[in-house]
Amino acid sequence: MGSITVQLMFITILSKLSGFLRESIFAALYGAGPVKDIFVTSTTIASMAFGFLFVSLESCFIPIYNKVRKEKGREQADLLTANITNVIILLVTGIILFCFLLMKPIVSLVAAGFQGQQFEEAVKFSRIVIFELYFWASFGFMVPYLNIYGNFRVPASIGILMNLILILALFLSAHFNSLLVLALGGVASEGLKFIFFPRALRKAGYKHRFFVDFKDPYVKEAVTMAIPVMISILVNDISVIIDQSMASYLMPVGGVSTINYANMVNQIIYGVVIVSIMTATYPRMSSLAQEGKMDKLKKLTLRSINIGLILVIPAAIGLMFFARPVISLFFERKAFDAESARLTAQILFCYAPGLIALVFTSIFNRLFYALSDTKSPVKIAGVQVGVAVILNFILSSFLGLMGLAIATTVGNYIGVLLLYKSLRGKIGSLDFRANAISFSKIMGISLVMGFIAHWAYGVLPFSGNLKLLVSVIIGALTYTGLLLVSGIPEVAYLVDSLKKKLNKKKGKSSTTPLP
Repeated sequence: MGSITVQLMFITILSKLSGFLRESIFAALYGAGPVKDIFVTSTTIASMAFGFLFVSLESCFIPIYNKVRKEKGREQADLLTANITNVIILLVTGIILFCFLLMKPIVSLVAAGFQGQQFEEAVKFSRIVIFELYFWASFGFMVPYLNIYGNFRVPASIGILMNLILILALFLSAHFNSLLVLALGGVASEGLKFIFFPRALRKAGYKHRFFVDFKDPYVKEAVTMAIPVMISILVNDISVIIDQSMASYLMPVGGVSTINYANMVNQIIYGVVIVSIMTATYPRMSSLAQEGKMDKLKKLTLRSINIGLILVIPAAIGLMFFARPVISLFFERKAFDAESARLTAQILFCYAPGLIALVFTSIFNRLFYALSDTKSPVKIAGVQVGVAVILNFILSSFLGLMGLAIATTVGNYIGVLLLYKSLRGKIGSLDFRANAISFSKIMGISLVMGFIAHWAYGVLPFSGNLKLLVSVIIGALTYTGLLLVSGIPEVAYLVDSLKKKLNKKKGKSSTTPLP
């Protein structure tokens, strides 16, 4: 798991950096204003229209695929993959038609504060962007398929190509002063990011078949497992709709984009660390669950959580200490002014602590899915979102947009407690006593790192981004040094994995014949 996770993190860092370059250019060209609000609203609609269906089935795909491969062989498992993909394409056609015809009320629901021309432009933009769903329907299930057969690089790299194409669309859109160019560029970026999938699938031995069998018992089993996940995602989508609607109401121009910019910084940690760990471990978790090896499954879960905490806790604390300079680094230029940066930094400060909770909730949810239990997470998600929505109304009344971010963070921690309690009743104790010691050490070391880096930022004779960079390097060196002498088992595991990887490369190079 260690070397795969590191590789995924490296690729994801490149993807996120390209994403930040895209957002930095977006901020410079359009700022936190109506164009960005329209873009965020349209992509949110597209994500919600298909996300509940795709993500739910994707979550259940690996356990079902492994089950079919074990019981019937790989050929039948591949036929299942083709059948599910073809069924999804048919369903997506209906979803696109529905959204296209009812886009006005949908935009009114997602962005209640939009009025006049902004509303009309959002409707037109969203009717174009919704067609990107066809690309996800065609290739989306090939992401977990390639993961099953050990190909993590191609799926992890799709974001880089997508961002580069979207950057080109941004410049063209600004040059021609055309939202249509931006909308078409968004659709093109979603399609072209899958350009390397056909070759990767052929190399993995997959051959697509064009048929539809609604009576396939495994398809029915997958749908049965997926329904609770769909409900869970729909519940979360409702929370997103409420957040965006309230943001557009609290701040009609720039509210949605301000929340989006802050959350985007937060999401780089989620994508680089948490998603990489989930991607690397979920196929193994599913296999262990199918084989009934519960002790090994528990150990893998705990190790995944600890590795996540080692990387996420210092990142979250760093974002809290340096929220303002980080936002300035990525976004503050041209149309994105100092006031926009100040407000976005406040939102980021409130979002950052929730990253620690997301380590637990993300891995706990995958553990439930590996155990073929998709009902428990949806019940817990309902409670979590319900609390967050109630807090939204209470906190936003006197904290504004910051109240929305705090409500989301509190909801994340409530989700951790409820998921852990449910897991204990299902598989017994996860022995978090050792984890509690590691957690305390990581938190203490991270706080020391944060204070030292913040002190350095205040006394260094540099200015601007160079000052931030040097402070972050000082903090990172402090954290790494203290971590290596902390005695945390997962640190030793990561170091050992890195050594094995380096020794393996040296071994290969030493056996290469000289020309």
